[in-house]
Amino acid sequence: MMNSMKLKLFRLFLVLILLINPLSVNAHVSRNLNPNYRIWTETVDVTRIKNDFPRYDFKKASTLTFEEPDLKTFRNLALSIEALEKGGNLPCILNAANEIAVYAFLKNRIGFIDMTEVVERTMHKIPFLVQPTLNELLTTDEEARIYAAEIINM
Repeated sequence: MMNSMKLKLFRLFLVLILLINPLSVNAHVSRNLNPNYRIWTETVDVTRIKNDFPRYDFKKASTLTFEEPDLKTFRNLALSIEALEKGGNLPCILNAANEIAVYAFLKNRIGFIDMTEVVERTMHKIPFLVQPTLNELLTTDEEARIYAAEIINM
């Protein structure tokens, strides 16, 4: 049971990184388009902005508080949570559609906000499988990519 929960949290973490962090989107697309990580890391500007804030020390933190996320504003987060909770092949569909949408966005084929619509429409179109086999996941991935590309007219 504990391993299952860790796996779900890890999957959510990965999905959140891909869908929320703009640098990770670029890293993810760069990794898929060019397997040489060195090229991407050499082009990233990690210059720190000067400020007067002290460095945060996690060892001294007494509490961290988080507010409920606004799932209407951050629709990708809602889609990620849906995929995580429903399981099956839905995370595969989300990932495949997201990769096509991000690629299209980086090629100026769609706008930033349009990426969410591509992912959502693909998640609702591709058939859901509760316990997919590896072959079914590979087929799902292919179908989701094709459908997402059709939405964008690629």
